[in-house]
Amino acid sequence: MAAKTKRARINAAKKAAKTRKQNSAKNARRAAAAKAIKTIETSGSSEEFILKKLVFASLSTKSHGKYKCKCCQNYFEPHFLAIDHIRGRKKISKIKALKDINYSEKRGGKALRSWINKYSDKKIIHQQLHIFVRINVCILSSFFSQFFNTRTIKFHGVS
Repeated sequence: MAAKTKRARINAAKKAAKTRKQNSAKNARRAAAAKAIKTIETSGSSEEFILKKLVFASLSTKSHGKYKCKCCQNYFEPHFLAIDHIRGRKKISKIKALKDINYSEKRGGKALRSWINKYSDKKIIHQQLHIFVRINVCILSSFFSQFFNTRTIKFHGVS
């Protein structure tokens, strides 16, 4: 009888330790998200939003300062969105029309946005690139959309 109660206490202690560990990880993620939001709110983001907004405006539909994701058709703030190569970065590098306008699969981030901005009038750009939500944002979108709907944030002087 004593062995059963001892085993039950050990199992209960293991379960409690596991729960504490899970809660600790959740709290750490929440604290990191709150810290990131506070940093963005007070000092802006490190991303270049002027160029990003120009490119997103040419590739996507805009509504109330938010841009439409091609996948889910929802509108998001620009820092939740990214540029996607529809058929893959390496596959589209072989397309002659893109080669003619100096496309390089090695471009990413600001360099890719600058290149898109330069050639945004070309139809091939709109056929090969689109805007989509970054990974895991759909899961957190309800939390962040609630935050961003209630506050106005300026990024490098751009509202």
